[in-house]
Amino acid sequence: MRNALLVLLAMVAAVFFLFIAANCDSNDDDDDDNDDDAGDDTNNGADDDDDDDNDDNDDNDDDTSPGDDDDDDDDDNDDEAIEQCMEECQDAYSTCEYDCETTQWFCESDCEFDYWDDPEGLAECYEVCAEAAADCIAVCDDAWETCWRDCYF
Repeated sequence: MRNALLVLLAMVAAVFFLFIAANCDSNDDDDDDNDDDAGDDTNNGADDDDDDDNDDNDDNDDDTSPGDDDDDDDDDNDDEAIEQCMEECQDAYSTCEYDCETTQWFCESDCEFDYWDDPEGLAECYEVCAEAAADCIAVCDDAWETCWRDCYF
């Protein structure tokens, strides 16, 4: 019974880890698409590389030059994309953490049913549930850290 609960808990954690990782990867793809569109609109169809050439020829690096304005807009778009990605990472982490806690609650309920007349067995079962929940939360933590890094890089 305990092994089955541990396997179930591990499967739940793995699913959320994959969800978080896939969610952040899709945000990176969307962000790249926005950069390409922004580059095409501001340069009348030219590649983004042309922006870099314009910046090199600009002797004045104040915010009023056309090259700097394009870069500021890109930075604003990047900041918004990073913020949105971070919110999605936090939402996924909260869901993962909630599922770990819920699974622990069900595990402990099963313990109470299975060991209602065995206090030592009940305590041992609770310990197994707590360890499994801690492992589940650790997977959520690792997934959140990976998602967070994907938002910035």
